Amino acid sequence: KIKYNINKKKDIYDFLTLINFDNNPIKIKLINYSKEKNKKSNLKLKGSYNKSKVKFNEITYNEDQNFFELKDLIFNNNFKIVDLNKIKVDYLNENNIKNEFTIKKDLTYYNLSGKSFDSYNFINNILLSDSDESFLDNFNLKDETVLNINLNKVLLDKENSSKNLYGKLTIKNNKVHNLNLTSVFDNNKKFELDVKTLKNNQKITSFYSDNAEPFVKHFKFIKGFKEGKI
Repeated sequence: KIKYNINKKKDIYDFLTLINFDNNPIKIKLINYSKEKNKKSNLKLKGSYNKSKVKFNEITYNEDQNFFELKDLIFNNNFKIVDLNKIKVDYLNENNIKNEFTIKKDLTYYNLSGKSFDSYNFINNILLSDSDESFLDNFNLKDETVLNINLNKVLLDKENSSKNLYGKLTIKNNKVHNLNLTSVFDNNKKFELDVKTLKNNQKITSFYSDNAEPFVKHFKFIKGFKEGKI
């Protein structure tokens, strides 16, 4: 069920669209989210477009206790993301893991902060993917983009988590250029992940953890360990 309204002002079209997905199943692999058929959910899209860009002033999605919000999302005429002001999410993914965090733009950089975050897809499929197709290919960022990270709890899987994750991610030419992450487990043992791009574009990945098993089980860039440190 769709309701929409479009108004034209010179070369700019303003739109408001409301979509009901009650009778439709939904599955978004990237964020490990799914909704079954016959569960109430709705999507609101508000924005404007012209020949050169599409701007979503507001995108909100609600389904039971799951909530997604995006503010000031801008696409160019090739449908690549060129700017974004805010993302706020609060949902349970398919592994029944709670994700509750916000990404917000602050002048020339972004801040990722929140209570809980499922890191599996983020690290394995986005930051360290060997695939020719990357999530970051959906962006067209002109300048170097910095994401500061501050998360209270990070879920590695259903049994393992870490706390107080801090770090900094630098994206250049729509690719991960540098990354530094540090966190501690509940027993105060720590882990560190560092990715650096050299002048010849070769990437050097350094990883240290006092607790090897949760990373070995899930992350393909680590092999050959189970117990102890890596």
